[in-house]
Amino acid sequence: MTPKHIADIFTILSTMQTQLSDLQTQSAAQQRQLSEVLSVYNADRSDNQTQQARLQQQQTHLQNSISSLSNSINLLEKPMRKFYTQLNELPDELLVQLFSWITPTKVFRYRRLSHRFKQVLETKHFAAYCLARVPKADFRRKQRIIHFDIEIESESDSDSDSDSDNDGNIGGVDHKLNLFPCDVKKKGLTIMEAVFLQAPAEFQHVFAASKMMKYRQVYWTWKYYLPRVPIPVALCSLSSLVCLALRGVTGEIPPEIGRLLSLQSINLAENPGLIGRIPPELCLLKKLLFLELSNCRLSGQIPDEIGSLTEMSELFLNCNQLEGPIPSSLGNLSNLRWLNFRNNKLTGVVPTELGHLPELLCMKLQGNMLTGPIPPQLGQIAFVDLSSNMIIGHVPREVRTWFGYAFNKNPGMIFPADITVTSQDLE
Repeated sequence: MTPKHIADIFTILSTMQTQLSDLQTQSAAQQRQLSEVLSVYNADRSDNQTQQARLQQQQTHLQNSISSLSNSINLLEKPMRKFYTQLNELPDELLVQLFSWITPTKVFRYRRLSHRFKQVLETKHFAAYCLARVPKADFRRKQRIIHFDIEIESESDSDSDSDSDNDGNIGGVDHKLNLFPCDVKKKGLTIMEAVFLQAPAEFQHVFAASKMMKYRQVYWTWKYYLPRVPIPVALCSLSSLVCLALRGVTGEIPPEIGRLLSLQSINLAENPGLIGRIPPELCLLKKLLFLELSNCRLSGQIPDEIGSLTEMSELFLNCNQLEGPIPSSLGNLSNLRWLNFRNNKLTGVVPTELGHLPELLCMKLQGNMLTGPIPPQLGQIAFVDLSSNMIIGHVPREVRTWFGYAFNKNPGMIFPADITVTSQDLE
């Protein structure tokens, strides 16, 4: 071989070697591409498997729901089956509407079932819904359970106190003014008035504002059934009210009573559950003619502001636990005809101002702890009873001209020599 041939052979071998290197490079690149394709394929396959498992779970859940719904439908087809609903989970608005269909005479007993029911039933919103559904006849129909008696004490009535009055023996002395019209005697409470007395305060306010604003007279007294409820504060919003008589109430006299500026007569007698003091706000009722708070358990002092009730004609605070002095401001009550403070714990002297009341016919102060001498000015009063006190000193000589008096059971009292004294006077 010639050198030329050998050189050509080397050239061909070099070219072949270069081509072989290129083929190896291409093969490596193809392998890398294949690996990438396989990696993507495996990832997609894994995602597909995850999605397939999720779809299987959803399918299983859906099948269970369909099965449960099918069972519920089958149960509903059985009319004797009982179902129970968690009412506490219902919205307030829905509860209000549900309870408003129950008669007010029964609905408030459901307050005892849960605290949430109690909250709902004691809202103004419920009261408005409930009253809107009450038949109009229930606002007129009488309550059978509660017996009503509004007759003012007369000669045939028995006083709850053991002491007896001798007023019937005083000639020319009128008995208590009958400020209550005859056409309201022995009437009964309506069904809704009975509900009002024992309903929650918010219900009472809505009831009063929507159904009672035209009331001029409220006569709610009981002899055979005592509901024993507080005096409803809602009554104090009845601006047209002229006469108020309640029996069977407890607690204190609300100070809001001073808002009833048209009131002329108050009778809260025969309420042994009525306690606390006489609110000074009561003395804002300038039109008041008749006030009877006898036979209760009122305590504290008689407010001095009572002297501002210049229209007062009859005042009865007897048979309570009142203490302190008799206000001298009572001398301002120029129209007062009848005054009864007997059987209390009043102390101090008898104010001389009481003797200057031109219309006063009868004054009963027996059964207290009054001291001091008897003012001679009392002789202008038709009948004076100061028995069972601690009166001391000389009886004024003017007593000979008095129409009637009772001074017995005052050991420290000294009668003038020219006055005939009976053994009863000295007891």
